[in-house]
Formats: sequence, C-alpha cells, structure tokens
Amino acid sequence: MSDLVIKFTQAPFYIKSKDVALDEAKNLIMSKGISVTPEIPVKTPNIFICTAIVLVSKLMNKIFHIAPELENEENVRKILAKDIEKMRKIPNNSDVSVAIIGGIETKAGDKESTISQRIYNAAAEVAFDEYNCNGIMACGKKRGDALENIKLEGNEVTVYAKDFNLNKQSLEDRYQSFETHGKIDIII
Repeated sequence: MSDLVIKFTQAPFYIKSKDVALDEAKNLIMSKGISVTPEIPVKTPNIFICTAIVLVSKLMNKIFHIAPELENEENVRKILAKDIEKMRKIPNNSDVSVAIIGGIETKAGDKESTISQRIYNAAAEVAFDEYNCNGIMACGKKRGDALENIKLEGNEVTVYAKDFNLNKQSLEDRYQSFETHGKIDIII
C-alpha cells in the first residue's frame, strides 16, 4: 500500500464530533490551513472554484481550502513549499504526499475559471515539479458538476460528490487536469 490513498465516492462520509472542520466561510486562504496529527480527521466542504490541498505524512497532516479570488498563486507557492519543507524536517517523516482537488475547468474568456486554474496549477508545480511529492491532481470539473467534499483521516483522502458516477464517467473525463504522481492508491 502507498503512503496516500484517494477514495472517490458518491456515498457521503460521516462527520464525527471529534472531527476538525475547515469552515468554508472563514478559512479560504493558505495561511488558514489546519495541521493535525493523522489520528484526527479533518474535512472541508463545498469545493467549487476553490481548491483543496491536502498534505499527508506519517506524523502530520494538513489541509487547505483556497478561494482563488482571495488568494494569489505566489502566496500558494510560498506557503506550500514552506509546509512541505517543514513536514520533511520532522524526524522519521520525510515522505510527504499531496492531493490537489477542485476548481473548475478553464474556458477562454472566463475570468473565474482562469483564476481557479492559476491556484491549482501553482500548487501542482510546487508539489510535483519542485518537491517531487507523490500525489494526485484532480482539478477542473465542469460548471454544474456537484461540489466536492474532502475528508482526510490518516493517510486516506475521501472525495465525495453527489454526482460521482464513475461507472459511466472516468476521473479523466470529469477533471480537465487529472494526474497521478508516484505511488498512490485510488479507490472508486
């Protein structure tokens, strides 16, 4: 089994009272990401033009919910690089995996889609090109597709959307930018 497991599902996940939640109304910039130990579940709801970034390691996990209209790609690059380096410096914790999920597909002349794409592409450049992390990028859904809800527990990232019908639509068809990097497990 890999260090990162991504589960795409149409079945909602259950949130327990001990779970930590990124409140989408307050925490929409990189500096408001939440760090937790792997034993503590954390979630973030309703990913539309926003991007969720999840960092998974043996001793620490982190999740971000980023609104592109409130954040710029340079800040995303800087904070993500800093957090990956910080996690890798923890003794016995050098492997960091990354999941980048959300955003809408890019269409010419659509300002909202352009700023959404800038955020998730900036994160992918840092995580996969600069730091060579294992992980996944599932970004750029079509307008009108159901919003993703993300839950991180241990090394498993669950992506729930009520319209996932992956028997009829592949992940590559759902997401304009779908890439895997290194060894990860995908469960559908």
